[in-house]
Amino acid sequence: MIITVFFANERAALLGFMAGLLLVLNKKYGLFYALKKAYNSSKLKPVIICSCLASTLAGVYLIYLIRPRSFEGRFFIYSNTVQIIRNHFMWGIGPGKFESVYNLYQSQYFKVHNIQGHEWQIADNVGVAFNDLLQLFCETGVIGFVFMVIGIGIMARNYKNMTWENSSLPAIGLICSFLSVIVVSLFSYPLQNFVIMLYVVILVSLLSKNTKISLPFRSITFKANRLVCAFAGFGSIGLLTGVLIYLGENQVKWKNMVFKSQEPAIALQQYRDLYPALQDNGYFLYNYGSEMAADKYYLEGRHMLAQAKKYMMDPDVLIYSGDCFLGLNDNKQAEKEYLSAYYMVPKKLLSQYALMQYYHAVKNDDKANGWAEKIIKSELIVYSEDELEIKNQAARFLTRSCN
Repeated sequence: MIITVFFANERAALLGFMAGLLLVLNKKYGLFYALKKAYNSSKLKPVIICSCLASTLAGVYLIYLIRPRSFEGRFFIYSNTVQIIRNHFMWGIGPGKFESVYNLYQSQYFKVHNIQGHEWQIADNVGVAFNDLLQLFCETGVIGFVFMVIGIGIMARNYKNMTWENSSLPAIGLICSFLSVIVVSLFSYPLQNFVIMLYVVILVSLLSKNTKISLPFRSITFKANRLVCAFAGFGSIGLLTGVLIYLGENQVKWKNMVFKSQEPAIALQQYRDLYPALQDNGYFLYNYGSEMAADKYYLEGRHMLAQAKKYMMDPDVLIYSGDCFLGLNDNKQAEKEYLSAYYMVPKKLLSQYALMQYYHAVKNDDKANGWAEKIIKSELIVYSEDELEIKNQAARFLTRSCN
């Protein structure tokens, strides 16, 4: 497991592993107490403080060096998420709504700020905040966040009251595991994973098993056989549930691929048959709506894509939605959708290509040529055959226009 953590090149997992290990070693050897004692008895307190700060900054810099662009991208996501929190401080945007709201704020950011700034290179389609506590605050408001902080505080107080001599090793391991997951959640999104979330629920259940309401901070002990049985039982349920979810998600993806390989009329009928069961699945609604748009069922496609926006929001949804509005001769709304898709992830060439095609369709050749030139001059952050083909098509379009 240790080798896997190090070679996975995942900073959050590495931090979580180190935090859990440090918490266990602290209970065994009293590291925090020894450090506090040394600090209180030392005459070089400023030197100790400066050394700790220097070590922390060096550690942050080393983490930055692992993936600089990802590090910068997360801070950009945090800044936009904080803006959402400011606008929905008390009640939040609603549980599970982050994916359908965040990209709208990112789009608004680039409408206001310089599109050629550094941020456009690191901005991408975002579905999670890369900080579970921040995302919880965003979705449930200050009330949900306060309850979460109280829960973490109770666990931290339990950890503080534990001693290696008076507490069982399984109890120490459980609470250190819980706190290490919380550390990971400050830099990543483990609580968005169903299996990890179930694991946290098991940890909390086991930790609260022998904790009386009147004595919430007392030491916790377990019998080894009950602990093993509990983990085996919950683990089996978690594994089975995870497998079912995985199979369900892949079944939807498989059916979408099968539908797209069939005749449009047959595929659309199968989408309609599945709609009652999957009307709350954003990805299904997106595939349904995009198929409608591609086959020129614009009115039904617009309706499906509007429903998909309640669960997810990315440039592809807006591009197909723009296609539907254009097909319905609502040019003003079509332009709005295409521009929103562009500002959402400016480095994505598909939205620029959609704008080029839109202005060509409405006979605005100057703007169409301008977007073609922009595509040709755009720097490819990640090379792909699709984006190279878009560049080639834009070059051919500009050649034809000039002739």
